[in-house]
Amino acid sequence: MLESDILIENVNRIASLHSERLFAKLLFAQRGAINITYGGLIERAGRYVSMYHEHGVRPEEVVVIVHNDIEQTIYAFVGATMYGAIPSIFAHPSVKISPKEYTKTLALLLSVSRTRFLVAYRELHDQLKGCIPADSVDLMLSEDVLAHSAAPALPTANPDKIVLLQHSSGTTGLKKGVALSNSSVINQLRNYASTLQLCQCDRIASWLPLYHDMGLIACFLLPLATGIPLVLMSPFDWIADPMMLFRAIHKEKCTLCWMPNFAYNFLAARVSETDLADVDLTSMRAFINCAEPISADSHQLFCERFRGNGVREDMLCTCYAMAENTFAVTQGGILDPVKIETLDATAVRNRKEAIPANCRTAVCQTVISSGRAIPNNQVRIIDDCGNELPERYIGEIAIKSDSMLNEYYNRPDLTSQGIKNGWYRSGDLGYLADGDLFVLGRIKDLIIVAGKNIYPQDIEEIVSGIEGIYPGRVVAFGIYDETIGTEEVVILAETVVERAKHLEIKLAIAKAVREQLECVANDIVLLPHMWLIKSSSGKLSRPGNREKYLSELRAS
Repeated sequence: MLESDILIENVNRIASLHSERLFAKLLFAQRGAINITYGGLIERAGRYVSMYHEHGVRPEEVVVIVHNDIEQTIYAFVGATMYGAIPSIFAHPSVKISPKEYTKTLALLLSVSRTRFLVAYRELHDQLKGCIPADSVDLMLSEDVLAHSAAPALPTANPDKIVLLQHSSGTTGLKKGVALSNSSVINQLRNYASTLQLCQCDRIASWLPLYHDMGLIACFLLPLATGIPLVLMSPFDWIADPMMLFRAIHKEKCTLCWMPNFAYNFLAARVSETDLADVDLTSMRAFINCAEPISADSHQLFCERFRGNGVREDMLCTCYAMAENTFAVTQGGILDPVKIETLDATAVRNRKEAIPANCRTAVCQTVISSGRAIPNNQVRIIDDCGNELPERYIGEIAIKSDSMLNEYYNRPDLTSQGIKNGWYRSGDLGYLADGDLFVLGRIKDLIIVAGKNIYPQDIEEIVSGIEGIYPGRVVAFGIYDETIGTEEVVILAETVVERAKHLEIKLAIAKAVREQLECVANDIVLLPHMWLIKSSSGKLSRPGNREKYLSELRAS
């Protein structure tokens, strides 16, 4: 299925043998459907090749792609790989984030990527004018690409050369561009296709954004390189009309779909009985839960809600994945049922205190397996010193594979910190049982909201700058909400301002966090000075203040 170690060569091969084969059907709320064949894809991506050449892009230079049209995003990305450049897709502006903050974040991305080239659309060009220096960034407009004739791909690339960059969400994450080689990407696609038992009768349905590893790898590059048809819709259209996904599965007879945990709850809550009439989901082989802690309750809710439309328990699969491994590390539910355990003293052999606080209080009274390691991937559980722990001992998840990142782009310091003796330390806690991986939470204080990574440091820095907040006395963390199937954001901040002004300060905090991080603060608590507790090292303790919040404020 994948004959070459070069990503674009697999695509070119399909296009040369089957130019009329469908690559993707794009669904739009306003524009209807657009079919992209492999021949059409290569022709239109070739126009970007010509534009890149005209603008002086050199092979192995980074090209950042920011577009509000998934069709042009696809052509620009494939064109960059044909040209030998390194594409990196970044989220386009939305109504949830202020233009000023978006521009600042985009400028940071361009800086850390050390790129001179940005592909965008006219409206964004006008927004960026004057904010990003024209002499340092060459802004290429997708509207101009039609004036170019298609150009062929450049000669074969080296499998070990970087083929793309993935960037985490959140401003802290932007400093860690995950650089992946052709061989890493192709190894991942081969390993994962084998695990999924992928075949030409499969069809993938997705609403996931292409700047997220789950959307980019599982729901774009996997079908692109293997010739499996893709049905793709905008995440914004899907959020507004979640039935788009089920209508697509029904009409196109889709078989595979990846989603973060919150989507199971979201669909169960938002789809009406009237909408479900005559919708048949029996074509599905797997709904694959990925990208944040997996809830057995979310699976049960989803299955019971849509059982009448053909959803069965054996369709509900699981995956543990990360950009640093290109995508999948483990997969569960394809060959064997997903395992569920009760997390108590009999389930794990080390102290209960090793279980992260967020798991003890919410997520994991029952824990659901993320499956077994896919081919050519290894998983071990290690202690703080890096020593491997026996089965059913909770520790940090470490991985080793043939699809790992080459480096954090231009950050050798971060690369050496993350990879030790060929093993990548994930920062996640979990345990192994009979070969199955159970993921419990995070050592790092990352907050995951609907699949989006939020760094508490970013929130704390923003809130510390709000007038009336005591400088440096802010803590942010996540609390898992079983009702919505994802975490909610809690902010604790000290102030010496009189209570009459508290509402004004809270509104200012909520607005700043929403505009700068595209994130909703679910609970903002203003506290008297010295309420927040510190760790033994003298720093504000997120886990400690989280526990204090739950016991003293949440319970009241």
